[in-house]
Amino acid sequence: MRFDINSHTKIVYHDCTYEASEIKENVNCIAFDIASKVKLDHANVLIFLERTPTLIYSILAILKLGYTYVPVSMQTPKSRINYMLQNSNIDMVITHEKYKDLFTGVTVTYVEKLEKR
Repeated sequence: MRFDINSHTKIVYHDCTYEASEIKENVNCIAFDIASKVKLDHANVLIFLERTPTLIYSILAILKLGYTYVPVSMQTPKSRINYMLQNSNIDMVITHEKYKDLFTGVTVTYVEKLEKR
């Protein structure tokens, strides 16, 4: 799968506008981190993020690598998350550091350490 972020691409979130160069930089940073931790041709990556530009960056990064993303709502009960982790062959989780206690026994990336902005 190939996709391009052209110079007309923008994300508007609240009162901030994110330009194409910034989007590319964040997508590449997240993709690099995922690829360095998951050394597979195909991976299932669970996304547990709030609805911010970081969610979009993460989805694009996963797609760029040719991986599958598994979106999980922030309202999902812990028991359901545990069930998904055990039965969905999840190779990695992308989340916020404040949720680190929800995810044990799986590779986790915290987006706070990856974002440029």
